[in-house]
Amino acid sequence: MRNIFLNIVVLVFIVVGMVACSKNDSNQPGPTHMRWMNVTPGMSFDIYSNREKIYDALKFDSATSYAYGLPSFYYLQIIKTGTSDTIIKGNQQLQSGLYYSTFIVPDTVDQKISTTSATVSTITDNVTIPSVDSIKLRFFNFAPFTNPITVVMTIDGRIRTTDTLRPFVQRIFNDQASYSTNTRYTQFLNINWKINFYNSNTNTLIKSFHANELLGFRSQGIYTLYLKARPGETTKDTFDYAMFRSNY
Repeated sequence: MRNIFLNIVVLVFIVVGMVACSKNDSNQPGPTHMRWMNVTPGMSFDIYSNREKIYDALKFDSATSYAYGLPSFYYLQIIKTGTSDTIIKGNQQLQSGLYYSTFIVPDTVDQKISTTSATVSTITDNVTIPSVDSIKLRFFNFAPFTNPITVVMTIDGRIRTTDTLRPFVQRIFNDQASYSTNTRYTQFLNINWKINFYNSNTNTLIKSFHANELLGFRSQGIYTLYLKARPGETTKDTFDYAMFRSNY
């Protein structure tokens, strides 16, 4: 799996009406931070804020870096690339000192992933660095047709109960949009964990991988693991997975 976190420096400077804060002006509020991620297969999106384009053709399975500006209300528009079709529009308040990730999430029509619509899920990121020799990890399910998924983390060659963790249980599609507890990071020791995806209904193993097969965990790293739909796929328990690191 490839690392989807793209270094898009230009966004740091042109965030639609976002005005960079001066570190020397004590009267200015602290900046707010926002990034966008496309987890909708088969579509790319142009992103506008306050009616100015800030990103062009954000492809599936890719992300921007954090952009920053003054805390305020921003008018957000997401338009399907190559068309005039506005997929999403509305006002969004961004608060001082906070980091946000907005995921562009698949919509479904007649048990298929829509090619003309999508939805968004905006999440407040916890950017506090974990302790030495530890990592922070959270998990999202962006694959619409999966059964509930339980993530089990194990260590090769160890069979003690304490070496088997179940940090994410019965996670369904886009459930972080409704339950704030599902947006939280969990802290773990920095080990090459084996990550296993189980069908929660049957306790059947679907897929597994070692962390170093993707990015590999690094001490004090902050990671997001997520499931993503395969374009055109509607079969339950058929999905891909990816992981990105939020801090470098």
